Amino acid sequence: MRIASNALADVRRFYLAELKGLYPAEEAGALFDWAAEEILGEPRAVFRAQADRRVSESELLRFFEAAKRLRKGEPVQYVFGRAYFDDMVLEVSPAVLIPRPETEQLVSLVAEEAKAVQTRLTAGGGRLRVWDACTGSGCIALALYRRLNGQAEVLGSDVSDEALVVARRNAGAWGMPAAAPLRFIRHDLLADAPLAGPWHVIVSNPPYVRESEKALMRGNVLHYEPASALFVPDADPLRFYETLGRIARNTLAEDGVLWAEINEALPDELTALYRGLGFSAVEIRRDFRDKPRFVRVRR
Repeated sequence: MRIASNALADVRRFYLAELKGLYPAEEAGALFDWAAEEILGEPRAVFRAQADRRVSESELLRFFEAAKRLRKGEPVQYVFGRAYFDDMVLEVSPAVLIPRPETEQLVSLVAEEAKAVQTRLTAGGGRLRVWDACTGSGCIALALYRRLNGQAEVLGSDVSDEALVVARRNAGAWGMPAAAPLRFIRHDLLADAPLAGPWHVIVSNPPYVRESEKALMRGNVLHYEPASALFVPDADPLRFYETLGRIARNTLAEDGVLWAEINEALPDELTALYRGLGFSAVEIRRDFRDKPRFVRVRR
């Protein structure tokens, strides 16, 4: 299909036709709005009131190229290299997972609890220490650092050098100075020695989708997001959680806590795992869709 004219209303009709069958009409319209914000450099409230507005030839070309990529199922966040998370705009690439709303909820749960501990530690001259394992884009580490007013020591780790490049660029884009107590380092959670504690918070959104669950996933996730950050073998689906638990048992501060995002299909197995590792306080928390999505573990 060709774009009928340079009028923004015609560009929108082109998008809805191109994406029909791939996305519901409402989602296709939202993708057009996202593209228009990026290409026109204006909030949607402005251009929505300008249906007769004409776009330039260079803008039209960008709309067309973006539509081709979206038509193939590529996530819009990768098309434009940006994602929204916890009131931040973050760089993303196919080297990192696209941050999800559920992970924002995890940040809120962790931050709410950590602030009280931080107040107590600060009064005694100490500093809250947070380790974000499998950091990816750095979204959790950055959001917690900001929510804790830049007063906590936050370390993000990942096995992927490409992911760490993205995380460090995100830190720089949000004005994190080189001397700030926020760092990103390469660390293989499954193979390397645990990072030295004590940690008041260990938080992670590790790979947790079983290989057999691939058939349930949308193509824009399955074919574009990094498989190493998504999938675990069916024979050992809790491998990252077991490692996190063993590390937490030895490196958490006395009142420290482990938080992690989890596979909604495995809460009972995960609870049994952590109780078997000797943790007496294991809680499963539900997300905003009422699915078991987070685990909170204390000694």
